[in-house]
Order: sequence, then C-alpha cells, then structure tokens
Amino acid sequence: MACMEERIYNQVVEACADRLYRFAYRLCRDADAAADLVQDSFLKLWEYEYEVKNPVAFLYTVLCRAFTDAVRHGRLRERYAVEMAEAGLSEISRQGDRAMERMEWRDYLAEVMEALPAIQRTVLLLRDYEGYSYGEIGEMTGLHESQVKVYLFRARVKLKMMLQNRK
Repeated sequence: MACMEERIYNQVVEACADRLYRFAYRLCRDADAAADLVQDSFLKLWEYEYEVKNPVAFLYTVLCRAFTDAVRHGRLRERYAVEMAEAGLSEISRQGDRAMERMEWRDYLAEVMEALPAIQRTVLLLRDYEGYSYGEIGEMTGLHESQVKVYLFRARVKLKMMLQNRK
C-alpha cells in the first residue's frame, strides 16, 4: 500500500488539524470522541493518499461518515455534560447569576444542536461554522447539492422553532 510523502502529509495535518477538531467537537460534544474522529480521518488520508484529489474534502468526508456511523451504532457517549457542569461551578462562584444564565443558554444551545438529526447538524456546521459551499458540502457528505440545501433549510427551521420556544 502506497503512502503519502511524510512532508506533504505533515503540511496537511498542520493546515487542517485544528479546524477539523473544532468541527468534530461541535458535532459530538465530546473531546475524546472528537480527537478519535480526527485521528481516524488522518489515518485514512495517509492510507489513501494517491486516490485523494482534495485532502481537505476527503478529511471532512471521512469524519462526517465516521460520526454518522458512531451515532447510528450508539458509540458516542455524552460525557461533556459532566465536564460542562464542573467547569460551570467555578465560573458561577466567581460571576454569580449572569454566569449561570450564560451556562444555561450554552447548555440549551448544545441540546438544540444535539436534537437535530446527525446529517442536518453536519450540514449546518459545515455551512454556517466552517463556511463551505453547498457543492463542497455535497462532496464531503456524499449528498447532491440540492439535498444539502434541503437539510440546511430543515435544520435552520428546526433551530429557529426550538429557540423561539425557549423565550
């Protein structure tokens, strides 16, 4: 099996690792799971380098598919809730009620994002947080561009409804 030249691979890792991790963390809200998803994506890139035309799109594609598989098979745990609660306690003790309100709002936003189906969450994050075009998202997720637009529309409508119900 042919592998990517180490120098080029390291350049891709350096250029994409942080963005890819932030994206993975937004998807699964679990630091360890996000790190695993990113590592697995880079391993696949190393293995399939000569078949890859666009390394960034390939990495996001692998990560999105691995996340979707993990959700389907129930392998992702929700450890972040405990971590957020522990972090929030020290913040609350310093800043009082305003900190509590901000933490509650962050928790609610995380709940709202998690309530979205995995594909809608993925498309929303790729478009609104990462700034990819509909075509790029389609390439990364294996969806047609029109499907990307439909999933994005549905995700935004659901988010809007849930956020309006919060008020």
